[in-house]
Amino acid sequence: PTKEACCEAFFPDMECITRDNCVALPSEATPTLKPTPTPNKIFTKPTEDDAVKCTGHGWHMTTNNDGCTDDENFLETWLNPNIKDRMFHPTKEACCNMFFPNEDCKTVDSGCSGSSAPSPDTGGAPFCTHGWHIDRTNNDRCNNNDDIVEAWLLPNMKDQMFHSSSKACCDHFLAGKECKIYDSGCQTSISEEPLFEDFEGGNLSLTKFTTSSFLPWTIVDEHAYKSMKSVKNSVTSGGQSSKLILTMDFPTDGVLSYELRHDTYMPWASLQVRRDGEDVAGFAGHSGPAQWSTEKVLLKKGAHEIVWDVNTKDIVIPPNPRGSGTVWIDDVRFDEAVLLDWEDGEFDDKVVSFSGIGKWRIDDSLPVPPTSKTGLAVHSPKGLLPGEYSTIIIKHSFPTGGLVSFECVLGMGKASFFVDDVLKYSEDTPGKGKQSVQELIPPGEHIFSWKYESPKHANLPLSMFWLDNVNFTNM
Repeated sequence: PTKEACCEAFFPDMECITRDNCVALPSEATPTLKPTPTPNKIFTKPTEDDAVKCTGHGWHMTTNNDGCTDDENFLETWLNPNIKDRMFHPTKEACCNMFFPNEDCKTVDSGCSGSSAPSPDTGGAPFCTHGWHIDRTNNDRCNNNDDIVEAWLLPNMKDQMFHSSSKACCDHFLAGKECKIYDSGCQTSISEEPLFEDFEGGNLSLTKFTTSSFLPWTIVDEHAYKSMKSVKNSVTSGGQSSKLILTMDFPTDGVLSYELRHDTYMPWASLQVRRDGEDVAGFAGHSGPAQWSTEKVLLKKGAHEIVWDVNTKDIVIPPNPRGSGTVWIDDVRFDEAVLLDWEDGEFDDKVVSFSGIGKWRIDDSLPVPPTSKTGLAVHSPKGLLPGEYSTIIIKHSFPTGGLVSFECVLGMGKASFFVDDVLKYSEDTPGKGKQSVQELIPPGEHIFSWKYESPKHANLPLSMFWLDNVNFTNM
């Protein structure tokens, strides 16, 4: 009832700053509050003079959830990049189709001048609501009309079904085949915006993510990387699994980064991260208290499915489990990058050069303990004599600065990494397995070089240096 009670409850033994927003009135008067906005809403009623100013957002669902309007009365969280495109639409028809596809939809025009969200000049052409998609009756063509299957609008399907151009549509659905294009003459509203998801919208169904129906992931506010919310798994027991899934058509090569906090220990629980069914990372324990860390998944251009799977094996589980079996994920984002994973088995002579003795090779000899092999990697020449060296060189330009990262494995000998002839990484201890290295790079054109020096004794086994997953990410 009083500011003193509030301070005592929330800030005991601390400085407590108070602000009185109420008009001071005699005790017998009826209290009247100053007209201050509710913190989580925006209330800006346009006047005739500033009607043009309310063109920044567009048509959205009313606060009563009974129709669509273009006013400025909406939840502030709707402006977050991860849900803005789902909440605001250029026309009342598009808004009604999105939120009330099979129901009556009351529309309220606030009187704003040109009150829909800004849209490109279409020269009088109709505006397409969704984008380019496979034709629903003829599967040999792409169309950009609004004759679609309603299920395509579900969050887990939308990014797969709709594309920003006829080429992107054909590449996705009819790669390597003849693709007929039928342009309905309308302007598509799809834009290639980078992925960023911080889960602050509070509703997983409004994101690009899906989850398992049994033991789902949910958005919580108990831990977060920077803001207030993150997404976490359901706790599993023997033979159970809780999955978070991202299915998306990525417009370029790049890096999917995310913040991870895990409290899992084998055999009670572990986290596997898979890309298109292939394991790319695993987390089965940690030392000390659970902490946030930045993790990455490298992606080539095209459609991919990324799965975060917290599971417990169907075995006899020891008593007294360690950890809570919980994983939190936050701030998932995709950044365009130049990715060299060598999977095409060829060097681009315009990008890669060599110095020293011999030319590096691409093959699947990369040693991964205990005896398995993973894909293709580039490695230094075999048979170098003591005192000889070989260097692979890559030139790359960062207009605004960026990040270079790579994975490497050293057998016997010494490996060094240089940026513009400045040493950034060096290793001469064998048996350390795969190492991940990254370095921030200032703007400009740079020369990146990896140098391998042979050991002091000839003909030693594994006298090579392997390099894989080199990526240059603009910042």
